[in-house]
This record gives sequence, C-alpha cells and structure tokens, in this order.
Amino acid sequence: MHSSHHIFLGDSTNCPTCLVGSVEYRAELNLSPGQSENPNELLRALRRSAFPYLARIDELTPRASHGFRFDVTGRLFDGVLSARVFCDAMTGVTGGSREHDPIVAHLVVSGALQFTQGKVSAVVLPGQICIRDTKSRWDFSVATGTEFRVVSIPRHLVLSRIGSPSKLDGAYTLEVTAPQGRFLENFLETIESADIGLNSSLSVRSMTRDICTLILANILTDHSLSRPLNHPTETLKLAKEAIEKGIECEQLTPTVVAETIGVSLRTLHRAFSASGDSVMAYIRHMRLQRAHDDLMDPDCSLSISEIAARWHFSDASHFIKSFKPVYGETPAVYLKNARGMAHGSPGRADGFLESAV
Repeated sequence: MHSSHHIFLGDSTNCPTCLVGSVEYRAELNLSPGQSENPNELLRALRRSAFPYLARIDELTPRASHGFRFDVTGRLFDGVLSARVFCDAMTGVTGGSREHDPIVAHLVVSGALQFTQGKVSAVVLPGQICIRDTKSRWDFSVATGTEFRVVSIPRHLVLSRIGSPSKLDGAYTLEVTAPQGRFLENFLETIESADIGLNSSLSVRSMTRDICTLILANILTDHSLSRPLNHPTETLKLAKEAIEKGIECEQLTPTVVAETIGVSLRTLHRAFSASGDSVMAYIRHMRLQRAHDDLMDPDCSLSISEIAARWHFSDASHFIKSFKPVYGETPAVYLKNARGMAHGSPGRADGFLESAV
C-alpha cells in the first residue's frame, strides 16, 4: 500500500530563491500508481518550496514495485539551494520568463536527465554536470531511478559575474572530472556534510554563496570547459558509447539504448537517421567487430559457432553471411589468409572449417 508523505524542515516561502538565512530542507513523496496519474500534488509541493521555477509536470511514471518516489535533502541559504535528489521517471517544463528564476546546475550520479529547448537537447549522464538558465523555458525528462545533485543560484548574482546575458543561452555541460567540475562537487560536499557555520554566520553564508556563484560563472564563461549540447550530434555520441559499453548484452535494443541515455525512442532514431545510419545497424556492426576481434585473437580458442553465440548471432550461418560482405571472405578463409594455418590452433581451425561448410 503506497501513501503520500511530505516532510518539510524550515518555513516554506513563495520565493525560495529570495530566502534570507539558512534552513535545512527535506521532502519525501511516495505515490501509488493511481496517485501518480495526478502530478499536481508534487508540483504544488515543489513550487512552494525549493523549486519555484517548475512550470508544469506532465507525467509521473511509477514503478510496479513501489510506485513513484521523489526524495530531496539539502539546504537553502540566502537564495541558494544545494541538495541531493532521487527521482523516478518524470517529464515536465521549467521556466517562465521570470527574472528571479535561478541558474541551476545538475550533477548526475546515476540515471539520466534530458533538457530540451527547440532543436537543442542536453542529455546529462552520470559523471556530467549541466548548467542552464531556468528563466528560459525547457522541457525536461528524468529517467527512472535517477539520482542527482542540484545547486541553484539567484540569476542576478551569476549575471553580474559573466556580464552578457547571451552567455546564459543554451545548456552547458562538463565532466565532473574536469578541475572546475571536481571543485564544484567537493564544495557541495562541504556544504552538505560539514558544519561550516551557515546557520549562525551571515559572513559564512555570503562567502559560500559567492564561491558557488564564481564556480558557475567560470564554467559558463570558459568555453574550453563547457559547451552547448547539440541535438542530434550529442545524442548520437552518447548512444554509440552506450551501445559499445553494453554490446555483450543480448537484450540490447533501441529501447534499451534510449532508456540508458535518457531520451525518447523517436529522438534516438532521429539522431541515427541524421547520420545515415540506424540503431540496429550500429549494434550489428559492433557485434560483428567484436566477433572479428575474437577471430583474430591468438589466445581465443572459441569455434565459429561459439563466437557467433557469444556475440548474439542467431547461428554460425548467419554470422558467416554477415562477415563475408564486410571482410571479403568467410571467417575460416579470412583467418587462414591473415594468420596462416601454421600459426593457428588445429582444433580451432577445424572448428571454423566445419562451421563454414
């Protein structure tokens, strides 16, 4: 039995980004599949508290095991939010052309986030940081079971550091392993876990806010560190990386790839189509390449049938038919020409020849 449950520590405010002082913030929500059909409860709770820039929640997708879950724990101080969030699948819209809507950075720990504005789509995967201006309208989607850290800074503070509002156009990303990314991550750890005097000292809060602002401003102005994410090029790059990492999985399909990188199936197919390729063609290409690598590995004792099975070809005959147009020969002949029968394992060569008949 699922139930809705909220905990708020600290007073709510109509404009959390204008909050003066420091409060710890926590919200928990669990919705049954039936309750998830109406996302307005979650929207109202989040807009009243730490996420006033949420314009709309379109869909909540509960999990069969526990329904829809949303947890956030963090701190609000002098208009700055630093928090950890766990969220199941959700889609919606942020932004509404309000001057007090903040600049927000998301650091993804697991799962995926996607922010779309026109033809620009930012797909943010684990180990990446995305910074954007929430004054602008962005469609967003959250993959099931996504965990991320978020820091939001009043827009006017960041703008005063970067000068031109044009530098706030688009969404910018960098790897958390970059020096500025690592510095931001470590600084957020300090804010969240250490008693640095945010509750009692105005000067500490002011200094902390200034450091957060400087980090985000530096990332936005140093384009050797950050870059606007471009659709569909970025989607294609991320999808190919996901395919290469998951190529050993028999159930690797376009749907699985789309879910892995946090985009819709339609967006994924469009990205491959723009490059003159298809998702399944690339999966087949990578499987054939891995099979070829096994074939040429002198330490590999697998027969052609075993290699075909390992890389999820339906049978040895299918593997041979796929191999010959690309490499010009059947696997057995290719191996013989490339290495010479004298350098191969007799048992393995026999296996190849037997399978090639």
